[in-house]
Amino acid sequence: MTTAKMTVAQFLTAKIEESPKSQKEIAAELGYEAANIMTMFKQGATKLPLNTVGPMARALDIDPVFLLRMAFREYYPDTVDAVEHALGGTILTENERKLLEQFRRCSDHSDPEMLVFGPTRAIALVLADR
Repeated sequence: MTTAKMTVAQFLTAKIEESPKSQKEIAAELGYEAANIMTMFKQGATKLPLNTVGPMARALDIDPVFLLRMAFREYYPDTVDAVEHALGGTILTENERKLLEQFRRCSDHSDPEMLVFGPTRAIALVLADR
């Protein structure tokens, strides 16, 4: 299953199981005394509090923007759109920023036309004559 189709609970389960840290260590990094909170997050019995997104991302070495967007989309789907609107743009993960920089290098920092072939298909750039 791709991360795009995962729930926050499924994503956290995968990342916690991949982590070299114990659930108790991760819980402690988040400021929780009892490790059972990690089981509650993994089962989806407890939503990941938004003030815990940053510490959880650091503890699991994942992009905090990705985890934040995932939590917003699942828990508060209208809120992420409102936040991005208020910020005047899309909140980007580190990988998305890198992709954008590569896109700009490939287009020689021009403003190329983009052709999309279907909703999940390839993207082609129409580069201006150089």
